[in-house]
Amino acid sequence: MNFGFPNCQPDVWNFWFILKTFGPSCIAGSIALMALFVALTQRKIAANKYNLDLFDKRYEIYEKLNSFYDSQINHSVVLNYNFSYHSISKELKYILLRSSFLFENISKRKLPELDQLIGKIDKEFKSLLEEKLPVERYINERKHAVATIKQNYPAEIASDAYSAKKNEVGNHEFQIRKKMPELENVENKIKENHEKLTSALYRIIINMENELSVPHKPY
Repeated sequence: MNFGFPNCQPDVWNFWFILKTFGPSCIAGSIALMALFVALTQRKIAANKYNLDLFDKRYEIYEKLNSFYDSQINHSVVLNYNFSYHSISKELKYILLRSSFLFENISKRKLPELDQLIGKIDKEFKSLLEEKLPVERYINERKHAVATIKQNYPAEIASDAYSAKKNEVGNHEFQIRKKMPELENVENKIKENHEKLTSALYRIIINMENELSVPHKPY
């Protein structure tokens, strides 16, 4: 008896039958997977572009508010009689209105809140200026008197000998020194009053910074 292994050559007809039956489905599935991969990639690209565009817009308005804040933390601006809260309110409203469209944690409710705050600060500011004006005028008049005496009587002032004009200058300077703390006290109150606004702006800037990020993922 002859024991042998059967001939295992593949049946060509069966191979083509399988290929013809399942081939189109496999190809269609591969194409579908490729299309899905492309769609997901395009979606990631679009999402990243949106995030980057949003970042650019947010950063622009963030920089505007930062610049505005920097211009207001210099307290010398509020010691000027030409300073106006009404004028800075307009610029600030524009910045915050744009911010409310771009930042989720900055709502339009901030506008009336800030308006009310600026109104209170402005009222106190005007009251403090009225308090400051006569003190400042008194000091300036004394300083002007000293300058006039020194200009008109230079030799007498420069002399080591006692003179009525030197005594007059000394009296003016003494009165100036006495009045200066009063002026400084009013000016410090003006600065403290203004800091209510800068503190509010700083809190808004911190809120902006918490949202100022680009959730970019490589694709």
